[in-house]
Amino acid sequence: MLLLLPMLVVSSARFTMPWLVLRAGDSEKMMHLAEYLNANWQPGDIVYHVGDGSWIDMINYTEHHEGFYKMPLCGIVRGAPSALTRHGLGVQIAPLDQIEFTRAWVITAINPMTPDCEQTIINRWLKGLNPITCVNNDIIKQDCLYLIHAP
Repeated sequence: MLLLLPMLVVSSARFTMPWLVLRAGDSEKMMHLAEYLNANWQPGDIVYHVGDGSWIDMINYTEHHEGFYKMPLCGIVRGAPSALTRHGLGVQIAPLDQIEFTRAWVITAINPMTPDCEQTIINRWLKGLNPITCVNNDIIKQDCLYLIHAP
């Protein structure tokens, strides 16, 4: 009976407090974006992540890690990896206008834990574009994929 108690607590937490459940589904849901990128990749392409989550979720599922970049932080991001962790993971951080590319696959991150300035900065690149697709990872997080051609 004592062994069943932890299972019961975790089980009921899942249904009464869904935000406590591990978010392993993020990686699974991002896999279709990774597969799309792999199938449509061309020389000169890069992937530009506005947030950390998509970078972390997709790095193991894409074939072109050398083309992964992350937008610099513009404000406080709750739950973001530290600079030391980003360095250890090999994250290349640069403003989009300082990266050479033919096409940039931009993945935006819209959720309440990221600062509004991130969307403001990337929106100037996305003007007039519709997302190719969006992934709703849960009720508060959405990642969208855009394709930008070099200016």
